[in-house]
Amino acid sequence: KLNVSSRRAVFSEGGYPPPEIPAVLLDLRHRG
Repeated sequence: KLNVSSRRAVFSEGGYPPPEIPAVLLDLRHRG
């Protein structure tokens, strides 16, 4: 979860859109 938080912070800053974040969001939606 720590890794996700770090990536989330970077994404919020707008540094660069990694393709792993949307994958995690999709996983959360499938689980949720």
